[in-house]
Amino acid sequence: MKIFIINTVGLEENGISTFILNTCKELIKHNYDITIGAPNHVSGEIQKQVNDLGITLIGHLNRNQEPIRYFFKIYRLCRQNQYDVVHVNGNSTTMAIELAAAKLAGVKVRVAHSHNTTTRHVKANQLLRPFFEMVVNGRIACNQAAGKWLFKSKDFVIIENGIDFDKYKLNQNVRTKIRSKLGISDDKILIGHIGKFNSQKNQEFLIELAEKLDDRYRVILIGNGVNLKKDRLLVEKKAC
Repeated sequence: MKIFIINTVGLEENGISTFILNTCKELIKHNYDITIGAPNHVSGEIQKQVNDLGITLIGHLNRNQEPIRYFFKIYRLCRQNQYDVVHVNGNSTTMAIELAAAKLAGVKVRVAHSHNTTTRHVKANQLLRPFFEMVVNGRIACNQAAGKWLFKSKDFVIIENGIDFDKYKLNQNVRTKIRSKLGISDDKILIGHIGKFNSQKNQEFLIELAEKLDDRYRVILIGNGVNLKKDRLLVEKKAC
């Protein structure tokens, strides 16, 4: 079976991309033929993961710059490669663009996967809803709220954003080493958070919460993102 997975956001270190790559690792084990489409130039660790899995990667599929040209590029890819499934990952009815191109190309299974409960494209989301309903025939969401947001009263399947627990098992040697490096003694309770510094992850809430904890607690925030500088300044302000 040939599956074309389209990411409407950059294939990089973010939640949707992590889900896609984790899913692909499992699909490859069952001999599915996977192609990933992404709007950005993919490099670094993400590129290595894709190469190691033997997945075909098509970059620079940017729907925002030239949407009409983008539509026909998706159409040609679907037509030429005869995909059995097109699986679009996003959070609004603008996924109708990819799904319509797939339907026009004769793809039988056209899946929309909702990963959020908001969109920046509010007007487009409203205008495209009737069209979206005409071209989607598979509905998936990361949770109940995301499903209700995009699919309203229609039935959908929930696939939670699972993780590989083996990667996160406690390693006492690593724990001791990291605590020693950070100067955190064993009698302190360390709270860790890993994620992009953005509005969705809301590290500002954790910073405000940390201020209310007693001296037994330490909080460490790991990541990068648009709010890193702002949150760093907030931490420095609280420390004064």
